[in-house]
Amino acid sequence: MADETLDLNEPPHENQGGGLNYVLLQKDSKNICRTKVCDIPVKVPSVWSIVRFVPTKVYQQCDFLKFSLLPEPEDDRQNIEWGKFMRFLWDNQRVIIVSIACHNC
Repeated sequence: MADETLDLNEPPHENQGGGLNYVLLQKDSKNICRTKVCDIPVKVPSVWSIVRFVPTKVYQQCDFLKFSLLPEPEDDRQNIEWGKFMRFLWDNQRVIIVSIACHNC
């Protein structure tokens, strides 16, 4: 298991033709939203579990892996949750730490 830092306060960069993966973001084993991960240079598991929220000032921009994380909700509830989630991150200037278990990504 590993922890990765994601800065979701940054706007997505242009998709430059890299790989596309679908990832389900979860907090406390509850689904937030299915997302599309574009242009990520590594294989990723299909579920990312949020471990904690930390202030953006804790991390330097160069600490972040650069890729696009775009909402791809499966239903109206996930669409609403994505909006709440992004507003929370933006309003509180937070980033997320996710735990990813990569058995056969």
